[in-house]
Amino acid sequence: MQHEFVEAERKILGRSDDQITARAGYAGGKAGASDGKVCYHNAGNIADYGKLGHAEVVSMRIPSSKFYDFAVEYCKLFDKDGFRPDQFGDRGTEYRNLVGIPGGKSSALAELLVKASVATGKYTLLQFCFLPALLNTYLTSYTKLVPTTQGTN
Repeated sequence: MQHEFVEAERKILGRSDDQITARAGYAGGKAGASDGKVCYHNAGNIADYGKLGHAEVVSMRIPSSKFYDFAVEYCKLFDKDGFRPDQFGDRGTEYRNLVGIPGGKSSALAELLVKASVATGKYTLLQFCFLPALLNTYLTSYTKLVPTTQGTN
């Protein structure tokens, strides 16, 4: 998903490589293992992000005025049941569709996200989450679209 958001930053905002803000990570579950680690699936089954309840995530900084455009691009990635047709093996809670936005579901941006999902016929994929104090510093897309109020790109 990070690749798709990098491409959206280029297409929608005209950003160059050094202006791209999409960053991948894990979020949405319990903290880390006892040592604070969160890792991809591994043979040692150590700090597995899926077993810790996390999802793969992308954090971004986008202007509020472009949030709807990014929400549409996000919704286009999924089929009518909320799955990505190009990710046949990626099933389970670590691949769930989550969007974290400032203010959570009471945010004006939540309404735009719903409108985008309805406009693209993907209204079944929405699940709202938010991270109050950590929203701007924590790597999240869950697929997290973080609007900014600074500048236009």
